[in-house]
Amino acid sequence: MLFKNVFPCIVIGVLLLSGCDSSKDNTTSNSNSVPQAPKQQNSDQKYSLFVKAFNLSNGNFPLFDSFNKFMANDFEKKDLYNIDYLNNQYIIDDSLKKLKEAIAIKDSSPELTELTEVAQKYIVALEAFKPIDNTMKQYVETKAYLNDSVADRKAKANPYIAGYKEVLQANHDFYNAINKVDFEKSKVAYESAPDKSIEKAITGLVWHGKQSNIAFEKIISLPKVDQNDYTELTSIITNLEGDIATLNAIPHTGCESIPSAANHYIGNLRSFMKNASDNPNKAPAESGWVNAVGDGYNAMIDFINNQQCQAK
Repeated sequence: MLFKNVFPCIVIGVLLLSGCDSSKDNTTSNSNSVPQAPKQQNSDQKYSLFVKAFNLSNGNFPLFDSFNKFMANDFEKKDLYNIDYLNNQYIIDDSLKKLKEAIAIKDSSPELTELTEVAQKYIVALEAFKPIDNTMKQYVETKAYLNDSVADRKAKANPYIAGYKEVLQANHDFYNAINKVDFEKSKVAYESAPDKSIEKAITGLVWHGKQSNIAFEKIISLPKVDQNDYTELTSIITNLEGDIATLNAIPHTGCESIPSAANHYIGNLRSFMKNASDNPNKAPAESGWVNAVGDGYNAMIDFINNQQCQAK
């Protein structure tokens, strides 16, 4: 029989975060800015490592998707066909490395104190799950389960499921804590960026992107919507288009994929609203474009995080 998915993933998945890598700025720095004090540098470096650790769990091999694939296996059949979840080992090792590096950085800023405590709990969950994950990987890749009964297969899968659920919960708690810090940092970065600059455009895409997520989540939480429910999201889309226009108006390098990714995200939002409007008797969360919105946002943030966008 199929396992029941007892830990369904969030509707649009957990979104990537827009961290600032202190060793590689994603936009050009302001030549008139005051150099950062060592204390601020420590805080930024610590935060950046936390962001990277979180994004690992939602990049190429998302934790939630992998769990759902495992749960879709039919243990009454001879073969377990969904085995790509075994790539989780890479997430565990790299996440632990970055989390421990971040915690080792001395920093007393209040905004990171709570985050550090939650990160430590995430480390505990990952370390506890690592040997369980290794055991299951060996069990599946060598097809040792072919010699076991259905009952034995399920008995061996249960610790994996329980440990995985602990990791998912710890990951979710870590997301909530880091997203709280990320939201405030994104707002400050946008408001302090010089007008009509690359910095203003990029931080605008991040800040208005986060605002669009909040407006979007409000909509999909409703049982039904009317046109007035789209007003806030429509206004934020206009701001996103303004950010793209600012970016395109400035000669730049390393930013080539960002406007296109942002355009696709906006397009997915509009397709979602159109689909929901055309089906007023359905809850907006049932729209086929819900997951596409999350994917579009993640693609935009991924390009922002990984490209060297700067003015020529």
